[in-house]
Amino acid sequence: MNTISVTELHTEYLSKSSKIIDVRSSQEFDVRHIDGAINIPVAMAIAQPDDFKHDGPVYVICQSGNRSARVCNELAAKGLLHLVNVEGGMSAWITAQFATVSPQSLNPLAILRRGLEISVILIIVLTILYLIVT
Repeated sequence: MNTISVTELHTEYLSKSSKIIDVRSSQEFDVRHIDGAINIPVAMAIAQPDDFKHDGPVYVICQSGNRSARVCNELAAKGLLHLVNVEGGMSAWITAQFATVSPQSLNPLAILRRGLEISVILIIVLTILYLIVT
């Protein structure tokens, strides 16, 4: 698995049209994230490998580097070899005092989006339970 430090990523991200995918939960992402990062939580990331297609490297980040490493490994097994795990994740990014975007959780549209996501998940779970019971 390819890895990159937050310092190297900071330089790389500012100098090129890089793609950063943050695999933390939506709630974690809303609190603080790298400007321009795309949020695709772990379960969705593994199920939707097409979201990781890009002409250049795709930098995958989470809070500490563990979840992003898992995503990189699982998607590499599916043939996506251009993924780069960010060592230390957002914890290292914040410690290095690089810029972040926050707090999106106070934005009314973000709150509405979370509510809709929860509603959709609830409908899916209830539908599956209904199908199992009947």
